[in-house]
Amino acid sequence: MSMTKRYISMDVIRGFAILSIIFLHSCFAHYRNITKIDFNDPPLSVTIIGFLLMWSGLFSMISMIANTTTQLSRLKDVLINTKTLLYYFFSGGALIIFF
Repeated sequence: MSMTKRYISMDVIRGFAILSIIFLHSCFAHYRNITKIDFNDPPLSVTIIGFLLMWSGLFSMISMIANTTTQLSRLKDVLINTKTLLYYFFSGGALIIFF
């Protein structure tokens, strides 16, 4: 069994992103007057949290890069055949289409 190379910086960034997303979603979900927000003139705290939550796409990009580099390093050790490549291609396409 071979050890795959881990990028510690990517793991740290991904961990920080996970904690940040959990914190921001918790703040937004537990906002005391969430049902009384005037969306024409929202409070500054709601605006800042909403803006930061829009960066969650960056989290998915970081996770994608970390997972792709890990998978590619694993594929170097394994005999790559057409069936494996087609599986990765179609599963990646399904993720892009459905999410």
